[in-house]
Amino acid sequence: MPKPIAAALRRQFAWLVVVLLGVAAARFLAGHSLADAHDGQLRRIADTQRANQRLLQDLTDVETGVRGYQLTGDPAFLGPFHAGASDYPAARDAALRAAPDDHTRVLVRDQDQAAQRWLAQVALPISALPPGHPGLEADRSARGRELFDEVRAANAAVAGAVDRAQTAATAAHRTAGTVLEAALALLALLSVLVAVRVYRSAARLLAAEARAVEQIIDGLGCAVLVCDAGGRVVHRNGVRFAGLDPFGDAGGHPVERALGGEVVVGQEVPLAPARAGAGPPVPVDARVLVDARPLTDGSGRVAGAVATAVAGPASGPRVA
Repeated sequence: MPKPIAAALRRQFAWLVVVLLGVAAARFLAGHSLADAHDGQLRRIADTQRANQRLLQDLTDVETGVRGYQLTGDPAFLGPFHAGASDYPAARDAALRAAPDDHTRVLVRDQDQAAQRWLAQVALPISALPPGHPGLEADRSARGRELFDEVRAANAAVAGAVDRAQTAATAAHRTAGTVLEAALALLALLSVLVAVRVYRSAARLLAAEARAVEQIIDGLGCAVLVCDAGGRVVHRNGVRFAGLDPFGDAGGHPVERALGGEVVVGQEVPLAPARAGAGPPVPVDARVLVDARPLTDGSGRVAGAVATAVAGPASGPRVA
């Protein structure tokens, strides 16, 4: 293949490879990025859910201990109280850190404010009472239930916000995946267009080169025939001898030998007899000298043959 054509095809093929690699890289990198972002969001949401449940469990332990101590005066009930009260700050901070968005973080702070009101107005005052006096501060019970209901409501609000955040994260991931697939489809279409452009450009360049070669062959002073591996004629010029085709008789012709891989030099071949109208063939006492050689592809296999014929003894004048 001529160097200008080969260079042009190499450039266009390089663009095609770049586009295909871009599609593959975009799918890999963008897909992993979306998956990592989605997994990170789900982890934060799950951490917030666990922290919010832990927070409510701590406050429930505090409330259970306080009520038991208030009703019985038994200091053993203060064990769950102290355990829940000591773990509560860590659970609250964990919920604040893991909150998936600012709205959820605000709700966690609202829950903490409700819990602090209940602790300050009910739980801590009752836990500070001396043991052995059941029924003390009974008037705080109604207020305590009211304040703890506010804590539960605030906790439920956080749980609802976390559930909505999970739904939104899943929907956003699906939308991003759809957008990514659409973008990849466009890139794939671009790669197809580039491939079509490469094909058309190659066909155009090769067709132009073939026309140039045919013009050169047609301008030679000898008859030329080119065929493929199956013996089908690909091109032949218009040179004739005594008005006859030097390649008309294929039987035992050097072209057959060339298709078998043989190089033929100077074989005498008789011209095919001419026909007078619809009558019998008219013998022609003329011969041509034919050279033929196989055409091979890059792997060395025979891909066709080329033959040339020049005037031999009594072949008559060459006619173009």
